[in-house]
Amino acid sequence: MDKIKGKLRSGQRAYIELKDGSVNVSMERGLIMKSLVVHRELPLSEITHVTLEKDSSPRSRNHHLTLVYGEGEEEVFSSTEDEPLEALRSQIAADLERRRAEREREEAERRRVWEAHVHQISLMLDLMEEVFLMLEGLQGWVEWTDIGGHLVQLEHVIEEM
Repeated sequence: MDKIKGKLRSGQRAYIELKDGSVNVSMERGLIMKSLVVHRELPLSEITHVTLEKDSSPRSRNHHLTLVYGEGEEEVFSSTEDEPLEALRSQIAADLERRRAEREREEAERRRVWEAHVHQISLMLDLMEEVFLMLEGLQGWVEWTDIGGHLVQLEHVIEEM
């Protein structure tokens, strides 16, 4: 993606570009021999929110791209080039959406595994209860009809496992 010319919130001339999975903000330095110095390099994985707003002044053609990263820190970049800024915003928003969908998939998988473990533990407790009831029935007189019922319950629990 090409560099987009604009200004930072401080008023310094700057360029912004999306390159190699990160948003690079470079500033112009020097009076006569101007050079670009990297002001901030934000990996896409650290960006949590992105907005693009038109300046509220009716005469202004500026658009403000706000990148929120870290713990509420933000970088504001202003430019009159609205189409390249919109393209940059949409690329960053697409990456944010992809990461959100990935987190949801991971959470659903974690939840599914947790529920499977809970179900397995529940079945093991049922199995232990039936075995305990059988052993309890063996003390004293043996009630063979009750033991047969417990065996049937054990078979059902084992089939579910």
